[in-house]
Amino acid sequence: MTIGFISNLLNAAWVKTTAPDKEAYCFAAIGSTYFTGLFASGVYKSTDNGSTWNPANTGIELLYVRGLQVNGTNLIAGTSDGVYVSSNDGGSWTARNTGLRDKEVYSLLLIGTKLFAGTKKGIFLSMDEGVSWTAVNNGLDTTSAIAAIVSKGSNIFAGTVSGVFKSGDNGASWTKVITGMSNKSIGELAVSGSTLFAGGGFNFYMSTDDGSNWTYVNLNQSISSLMVSGGKIFAGTGEGLFVSSNNGATWKANNDGFGPVYKNVIAMAVIGTDIFASTGSMWEDIWKRPISEMTTGIQELSGGSMNLAIYPNPNPGKFILTGTGNIERVSIQNIFGETIFTMPDLSSGISTEIDLTEFSKGLYFIFFSQNGQDLVKKVIID
Repeated sequence: MTIGFISNLLNAAWVKTTAPDKEAYCFAAIGSTYFTGLFASGVYKSTDNGSTWNPANTGIELLYVRGLQVNGTNLIAGTSDGVYVSSNDGGSWTARNTGLRDKEVYSLLLIGTKLFAGTKKGIFLSMDEGVSWTAVNNGLDTTSAIAAIVSKGSNIFAGTVSGVFKSGDNGASWTKVITGMSNKSIGELAVSGSTLFAGGGFNFYMSTDDGSNWTYVNLNQSISSLMVSGGKIFAGTGEGLFVSSNNGATWKANNDGFGPVYKNVIAMAVIGTDIFASTGSMWEDIWKRPISEMTTGIQELSGGSMNLAIYPNPNPGKFILTGTGNIERVSIQNIFGETIFTMPDLSSGISTEIDLTEFSKGLYFIFFSQNGQDLVKKVIID
């Protein structure tokens, strides 16, 4: 690890952009023009990589915009008064609501030519960019808002206060998939490879079998937003933004620059080389920083009954790893989340010398699992 790299990590921080004092619910981009949907202010845009934001909301100035999708050069906005489309970077907007029986749109999903709109009265499908809409609600809870819609393979998932619903036929029929969820209110969904994440408040779950079964994700934060980028999971919470590089097993806060006050991260997006975060509830701001600054460092987790030790630590690259009981899934990762060393499961504990002298000096993480508990230990090579 070089001194320059350490310095970059220490100086990395969020920078507040010049934006209206409104909550931003969503982001999108067409080429080098960035867009954000705001609380009761329509759409704003940026032509300087998100540093400053200006109105692009003629005709939708007072509307809530909770969803944005891009279809070629057209920008599609899901608002509190239906769906609007702009073909000139927000210079003007056209309402497209024929057949949309509820115009309070909470979520949008575009798959090819299929445009889905989540409302308080279920999900509606348009095959012509919103010119006409058809309800696709068979089996779906239509008594509450469809807060999130995502696609995963040939399936579509919808998040509601009564749980997650799944459709394998473009919304023609829906099945509730909540096995393993103790609390079913879901407002955020995200897909990372074969894993589906669902969150809302302190409810945070993951599924590796397309929603058939769910397991709890132990972040212990109130989930306001979820995003996946570059193999990492980003969770916006009431206490800032957390990042996981190991599918939610461990998390690292990335909040430098937000300041000492409460920051509720309600929306995120990666556009170009930057990540954007919207904070709300008490202070409404849009923040940015290079995505390369988002550290994949991992917080150490207490191991409960685990009895594990590393000595010496720091060390020149060789150290002794000791532990008792059945120990599973022993691996070592560098700060980039790359696994550099693994060991087989040990049924009678561990006491062995680890040799990492071929690797660079710096910080590494040792992962253990025992009796259903996970532990991360830091080791420093100096």
